[in-house]
Amino acid sequence: MVELNFQKCKSAMQNIYVSGLCNSKVRQDAIEEAISAIQSDPNSALLERYIGVKNYAHFGDQGVNCEYGMGPRHGHVVFRIARHRSHIQKPLGDNEIYLLESCRDFKGFNEGIGKEPLDLCSVVRAITNAQVAISLKGSCFEDVHSLVSPQAIAAELKELERCSFECEAGPLSNHKSFQNLMSISQAA
Repeated sequence: MVELNFQKCKSAMQNIYVSGLCNSKVRQDAIEEAISAIQSDPNSALLERYIGVKNYAHFGDQGVNCEYGMGPRHGHVVFRIARHRSHIQKPLGDNEIYLLESCRDFKGFNEGIGKEPLDLCSVVRAITNAQVAISLKGSCFEDVHSLVSPQAIAAELKELERCSFECEAGPLSNHKSFQNLMSISQAA
């Protein structure tokens, strides 16, 4: 079983972001295009345009590459790979490719009507935020309430528990950081 490397994902998320699930061939193609761009020119990849996928009426997913601040004439962007504007000068590399490959392999979930599926970057952000909140207040979960309510963290962790990789990485709940956060929330 391959574990998700949270450090690599967090490091890459300082430079790029991926919003939306990679749940179609067009979205996988967008990820492959971004990986190719990073491999061929790490300094200018995603510099002037983001790589995305739009959805318009009954036409389904369609690839779109737009300048920052712009969008498609018709439809709306449902999947996007872009640089953070504050880190525009940093070359992209192995960590960003790792994040993109992990996003490609991550299968989100949809718990029901009206619920948005959770993508990999949202999972990494939620776990990172919970870790930061806990580390700021020490190991005692009761002290976290001044930053985030224990109920909110417990609910978020239960939501994350239902997320899993449907590839060789195995369930997210097998990850050590996740197990630590769950044990803390259960002690509350």
